[in-house]
Amino acid sequence: MVIALVGIRILEGMFFAGLVGSAVVVLISFIEDGKELFGED
Repeated sequence: MVIALVGIRILEGMFFAGLVGSAVVVLISFIEDGKELFGED
């Protein structure tokens, strides 16, 4: 049971790390698209 709880905590950490990473990628893409759209060089 303890092993299962530790595994769940590890998976939760990986999930939230992936979520934060995806949010950063989306934010960078949004900024790059905005620069291209509005012609700011």
